[in-house]
Amino acid sequence: MVGAATAAAALRVMGANDRIRLGIIGSGDRGTYLMKRANEVGNLDWVAVSDIWDVRRDQGEDTAGRKVDKYADYRQLLARKDIDGVIVATFDHVHAQITVDACQAGKDVYVEKPMTSLPEQGPKVVKAVRETNRIVQVGTQQRSTPHFLEAKQKFFDSGLIGKVNMVRTIWNANGGYLTPVPKGFDQKPAGLDWDACLAWLPKIPWDAKRYFNRLLTGTSPRVGKPAGCSFTWWMWCIGS
Repeated sequence: MVGAATAAAALRVMGANDRIRLGIIGSGDRGTYLMKRANEVGNLDWVAVSDIWDVRRDQGEDTAGRKVDKYADYRQLLARKDIDGVIVATFDHVHAQITVDACQAGKDVYVEKPMTSLPEQGPKVVKAVRETNRIVQVGTQQRSTPHFLEAKQKFFDSGLIGKVNMVRTIWNANGGYLTPVPKGFDQKPAGLDWDACLAWLPKIPWDAKRYFNRLLTGTSPRVGKPAGCSFTWWMWCIGS
């Protein structure tokens, strides 16, 4: 959690009968997965979908299960006054800027890990959260997974392990970065805004392998994704 529910935020707590109005920014595979999990919780209405590819905007609308407004530019979604919060599941390198923009637009945020792709982006996000009194949660799901919580309580909170001086982590998976490029993508799809996808990264020609393998990060994708999961859990366990 980047921002706690401050006194101002507490005033925004909804009653049990109020439905939360949400937007999704980045409605690819991860974004639609998160939408499905949110649908299971219920008591919400999807209002709008934003993605730089029209195919994935339609995919997000299908997952919403209702007619929604669709935007290529996420800033148009954030400009709406009828959205309470957004889920951000874009490429890693734009997580920070979208989170800042969402807070400044008065939206609470669930942003997928990593919150930032460069260290210097972090203070800007924290500053935006504190100045706007928004609630921002980062998708480090292990902190809310029962068996991870049990391990923390049994081995670390209890003092059983004792003082930790060094931690090694191993992640035996690489599937998310070895996805074969689907046939027919030698050329960029007409409805995909590649420049918007690159954002602040160096401008390069269309690269289907980078697009479908989440290799547009501004840093190492292994550091941003699985390493981030491991680091944040261990830091939580040892109180760092």
